[in-house]
Amino acid sequence: MRIDTEFDIGDEVWAICRGTKTIGKYEAIGPKKIDYIEVCVDGDIVQESYECKGLSGFFFPDELFKTREAAETAAETINKWPQ
Repeated sequence: MRIDTEFDIGDEVWAICRGTKTIGKYEAIGPKKIDYIEVCVDGDIVQESYECKGLSGFFFPDELFKTREAAETAAETINKWPQ
């Protein structure tokens, strides 16, 4: 079986996560390099998660972006959601 992931080890990405500068708000962090990929397969469901050097925890593909601009746009959109 071959599983293609959205990102590869060594790719530089921008992550969105709750920031320290703006408590409770999401912000773009990066660029960071992916250093670990985890893929879980359960029947037809494939879930991939990524770990980046300098960031704690795992990120799903919808939390990682190839450009700073895309990450900032996503963070701004999430910050507009009702809390």
